[in-house]
Amino acid sequence: MCRMAALSARYPLSLQSFMTYFFLPLIPDTYNKDGWGFACFLEGECLMFKGREPARESTLLRVILDRVELKSNQAILHVRRATKGRVTMANAHPFVRELWGMPWVFVHHGEVDVINRQHPGPQRFRPVGDTDTEHLFCWLLNHMWHRFQDRAPPTEELISWMADITCSAKTGERCNFILANPHIVFAFYGGHRSLFWRIEEALNPVVQVSSTPLFQAETWQEFRKGELKVIADGAIKVSL
Repeated sequence: MCRMAALSARYPLSLQSFMTYFFLPLIPDTYNKDGWGFACFLEGECLMFKGREPARESTLLRVILDRVELKSNQAILHVRRATKGRVTMANAHPFVRELWGMPWVFVHHGEVDVINRQHPGPQRFRPVGDTDTEHLFCWLLNHMWHRFQDRAPPTEELISWMADITCSAKTGERCNFILANPHIVFAFYGGHRSLFWRIEEALNPVVQVSSTPLFQAETWQEFRKGELKVIADGAIKVSL
């Protein structure tokens, strides 16, 4: 399966350790060899790097991990096993779009039949590649935009809408995803393989989400099937 992870902290922190454990695990990940990528938020903007080669073979990723000190309070990571869509840069995760004057980032694993999903009226967001992930991302954003139009809703209203969408999406498909903007992270476990979370209580609290536990010495807890967690500033704000 593809692997994905996210990090949310109260204050910006170095991402190197988290990224190294994810992209370069002690047991080499030879299965998810069809691309890698990560996105983090800096002063409201999105910084993203990705490639279509295996993460362990990427010169760019090695340079970033060894020589670039990245600090952010939110990051989303992904390594890909191609099941739908070619092995191309356009199909590497994460995917990013702008809505309400801010970037939204999306990763997912599992399979979803987006083609047969009902779309709202005119589609403002369209995929560039041919993965089911990017189609699902655009489907979500189009519904979000049709519901709230050009003004961002209050956070509580957005959470309620997301809870309704994820509830109505339970149609037998097994699909997990992480959707984030500079202020909030939505992590949903739809039953595909596994999804874990942990909280690190410190002067700078951190919430981590990952398809598989990254730090074996730490305690990770599994999501319940159908569970949606809303995460911000290093804390789990809502679990539905």
